[in-house]
Amino acid sequence: MGFSVGVKESAEEEIKNLDGDKQTEIFAQLEKLEDFPKKYGKPLRGQLNGLWQLRSGKYRIWYTIEDETVEVRAVKHKEDAKEHY
Repeated sequence: MGFSVGVKESAEEEIKNLDGDKQTEIFAQLEKLEDFPKKYGKPLRGQLNGLWQLRSGKYRIWYTIEDETVEVRAVKHKEDAKEHY
């Protein structure tokens, strides 16, 4: 199948601010999105309707899926992510 995965500049900055091990974990999760973005993630509801979430340890990766393109919108620590629910 093969989805194209893009990362918004703001999400890229969030990833860059993480330590090396956390970055490695995030990038490993992003690779999963290339093949099965709906299998590994879950759709969000409420004010985040339209976004999908993928867990990576204590971090949450929020992304959208349109046609065969996945766009990573944000990478948040789970405590920060709770503020948006």
